[in-house]
Amino acid sequence: MEEEHRNILIRRRTAITNDLEVKKVLNKLTVLGDEDRDEIKAERTRTEQARALLDMLPRKGSNAFTDFVSVLYEVKGQEHLADLLRKDSGIEIPTNSKGENISFSNLVPGF
Repeated sequence: MEEEHRNILIRRRTAITNDLEVKKVLNKLTVLGDEDRDEIKAERTRTEQARALLDMLPRKGSNAFTDFVSVLYEVKGQEHLADLLRKDSGIEIPTNSKGENISFSNLVPGF
């Protein structure tokens, strides 16, 4: 993960941990393996799970940030977090002809 993206996750950590619905997001993140998911699920509270996820993401490669943002757009009720991260990073989220966000996973093989 790029240093800029790490810094954004640190800067937005409180907002993310307050609002992230980890259970809805976890299985959609392609950068995580089963052991990663189990480690996060082992945390007792939703806030602790969110913190564990945010601690883990920077170690999951160059696509981790965009995968996270894309998944946040896919999960109902998490779009505001995706918007926050996207605006901070300046990444472009592809849209279809209706202006709806398109998942990166549908556009990039192996993403």
